[in-house]
Amino acid sequence: MHRFSLYMRGKVFYVKFWNEEIQNYDHGVSTGKRSRNEALVKVNEWLRYGYTGRDQEKTTIQDRLQFQTILYYLSTMELTDKQKDRLADVLIDFSGSVFGIVLVIFVYETVKFNRKRKPYGA
Repeated sequence: MHRFSLYMRGKVFYVKFWNEEIQNYDHGVSTGKRSRNEALVKVNEWLRYGYTGRDQEKTTIQDRLQFQTILYYLSTMELTDKQKDRLADVLIDFSGSVFGIVLVIFVYETVKFNRKRKPYGA
């Protein structure tokens, strides 16, 4: 399987990176380029030096795909109440960062935590 898929949406090229762990492509990301060659240069730059998203935080493509994998498994797992409580405890430790807060909210909504215990202190 290819490491990425390049395609055109409108007049701009987008890329989807292959996630080997879940055997699926990540969601599309705009390269901001209208030329296929320029888009390929941009994608290779991201693969080599990391991706800077809308939040202007640089991350590696591998980290981006690992995060996608975590979200995929959390949204498809059947967890016991005890497992949900343990996950909430771990996420509370991360809630000091924007990443942690977003992850806590996502998991809260996706995994459907016990409503008596709100994992992000709400």
